[in-house]
Amino acid sequence: MAANLSSNPHADAGLPLAGVLRHNRFVGRAALLLAIAIAIVGPILFTTLGYLNFLDLRRFQAALTAEQVARYAYVQGPTWRFSEARVAELVRPLAPTDPGRRLISPVEGGNPIVVGEAQAAPVARVEAPIVAGARQVGTVMVEATLWPLIADAGLAVLASLLLAAAAYACVRIPSAGLGRAVGALRESEARFHSLAAAAPMAITMSGLDGRVQWANREALSRAGMTLDEFKGRPAADIHTLDIAAEIARLDLLATTERAPQTATFDIRLPDGGVRPELHVRFPIEDHRGAVVGVGSTALDISAQRAAESQLRQALRMQVVGQLSGGVAHDFNNILQVVETSLALACMEIGNPARAAALIEDAQRPGGAAPS
Repeated sequence: MAANLSSNPHADAGLPLAGVLRHNRFVGRAALLLAIAIAIVGPILFTTLGYLNFLDLRRFQAALTAEQVARYAYVQGPTWRFSEARVAELVRPLAPTDPGRRLISPVEGGNPIVVGEAQAAPVARVEAPIVAGARQVGTVMVEATLWPLIADAGLAVLASLLLAAAAYACVRIPSAGLGRAVGALRESEARFHSLAAAAPMAITMSGLDGRVQWANREALSRAGMTLDEFKGRPAADIHTLDIAAEIARLDLLATTERAPQTATFDIRLPDGGVRPELHVRFPIEDHRGAVVGVGSTALDISAQRAAESQLRQALRMQVVGQLSGGVAHDFNNILQVVETSLALACMEIGNPARAAALIEDAQRPGGAAPS
């Protein structure tokens, strides 16, 4: 079965980061909605409460003015409406800080008694009846400009915008920093998985139970499986029993000693051949330092094995050559001694014909020329 090399090698690993990013986006939207709510609701609420308080104050002023005029009208009788100056003197001190304008209109008709200056538009008007005894003798209308309230509402809008911006910044700035940190972590993780996926060695990650959780392209290609088929398998489903037992022992050493463990295995291939591999098993730790799994790398060392074999053959040939050269050199020394001795013997026996012929025959294998 052909390996699925298009599998996403870090799909599962990115799930926690994806959850953090979704939470971060939710916090950003919530912060934006909170800022908008503060910017909109704050001024409306402040203006509404200010306007209601404004009307309550004007109603109180109208009622107070009506009561004051009613007392005067009760004493003066029907003639009170002709005493404009006196009524004005009674009404004017009632609200010295915000007099506004008061229109006191008798029920019997006639021009109203005006106290105070005309107010700039927009104007709020509040009325109160003037009751003297058991009957209404007139009406008090209090007019006041809304510009102070509008100015306060403008300040409320500005304050709400500043508060909304501060609230958004207090939530969004840490959230943005978290987003950047998570984005950088995700990019770093993507680079790591891309590197691991494209590495020329088989890389796998297993849980503490020995079952594969992730494998790179090379490991999938060697196993002839897809990532979904490869995941969840123990070593006994991938290797022979003896190799699986040795891998389990190395994993136990790696997790207990928290140090890499190295071993060389001869992996049996489906076609009957053998592929030598150098395995390194190492512990995987989480951010708290706890061992959560075992990682492994398997490097095909067939080329190294072949190079080592060639080197050993070359060394053997070199040793044989050196030995042959030494034997030839020693044998040549022996021949030189024989040649020299025969030459001296030939000189000593006075050159008889038979002895000289024999000596010459003995010198020829040594390479000496006959004398």
